[in-house]
Amino acid sequence: MARENRLEMSPAEVREFLARLDVLILATLDKNDVPVGDVARYVLEDESLYFAIPREGPTHRNLQRDDRISCCAEQFPEYFEIAAVTVHGRATEVTAPEQVAHYQTALDALGAPVPTARAASDGATVLLTVPLSDDIMSFDFAKIANRARDVNH
Repeated sequence: MARENRLEMSPAEVREFLARLDVLILATLDKNDVPVGDVARYVLEDESLYFAIPREGPTHRNLQRDDRISCCAEQFPEYFEIAAVTVHGRATEVTAPEQVAHYQTALDALGAPVPTARAASDGATVLLTVPLSDDIMSFDFAKIANRARDVNH
């Protein structure tokens, strides 16, 4: 069995992993199709990721032109605890006032936003959502069976 298959998380493990963490690495494409990275705190609810990014920042501008996004949550406290989930999907702006208030409250409860040099000068943000889909990649090094062999190769 290929190593990638051995280390893959089940759908339930993916959801449990995403529910434990609160920071995403976001990847979008700029107007020249060059990848652009950003970070954001997130919440997982109703099979979707919800996060806020600076309004009119590079990530927001990229998504206005091309709504495709990759969202990666990762942990790496020790080698055999390295794990990550990447969700590929299409971002949608959350505009319903009651939903914006609900998810902004949930994000605020996580603490200060992740520091970014991309913040809007007025501090304005846009709330986005990406549904969990079938296009999810994951791995968990805790699943390495023969750790001594894999570490020495």
